[in-house]
Amino acid sequence: MGKDRKKPAEFDSYAKGYDGGMDDPLKKMMGRSQKDFLAVKANILMDEIAARYGTGRAGREDISILDLGCGTGEFLGLISERGKGFRLEGCDVSPGMIEEGRCRHDTGNAKLFEMDPEGRALPDQRYDVIYASCVFHHIVPVLRQVVVTNIYRALVPGGTFIVFEHNPWNPLTLFVVKRAEIDRNAELLSSVETVSLMKKAGMAHVRTGYFLFVPPRLSGKWTRAFERSISWLPAGAQYYVVGRKQHDRGAHGNI
Repeated sequence: MGKDRKKPAEFDSYAKGYDGGMDDPLKKMMGRSQKDFLAVKANILMDEIAARYGTGRAGREDISILDLGCGTGEFLGLISERGKGFRLEGCDVSPGMIEEGRCRHDTGNAKLFEMDPEGRALPDQRYDVIYASCVFHHIVPVLRQVVVTNIYRALVPGGTFIVFEHNPWNPLTLFVVKRAEIDRNAELLSSVETVSLMKKAGMAHVRTGYFLFVPPRLSGKWTRAFERSISWLPAGAQYYVVGRKQHDRGAHGNI
């Protein structure tokens, strides 16, 4: 018998013209484009990097960042604009998305590569920061802990992992997700579950924040300040969980 052909990844069929589900009229009312939604997360990520490494280091070449589940690389593009010197990489289980990303963007500044579904091929202790933007609700629940454990292994000691996810406690979020074709096989996870995944992998200083209380199209300095002031309230349309790899523990092996 010959080798079975590799099964196409779920998101390969969405790669051409992918826009983050912006064909939903309700989502279009809240943001003009996918970039509006990603910009809010990019601001949070940059704040976390500045708080961790100091504002003077934001953009320096000694900070290595991985976008896990990078899709077509839109988020990476925003981070590249905000930190010109970062060493950026992006990975995705969908080769179609990776190819589309290479077509859309100048990838000279960011290396894009295909990732296995469990993250086993991620290199040991390579990245200072790994983030995953609305990725984990597409990961089969039984594999989530495996993926987070392999992310822990890929971080340098003291490295940061940040997850951005839809908030299943927000009724508007649930309504939009249920209408989205790209989320037809998705299973949302709460911030409580995400915190548990990080802690079980060995991460410390784990904390949660909620955001998108205000539609992204209205985003500005005052909305950013307002959202930061109520980020403890579990009512935002999305949330983020931040954890850090401990300095005093050896890297976990693959499980």
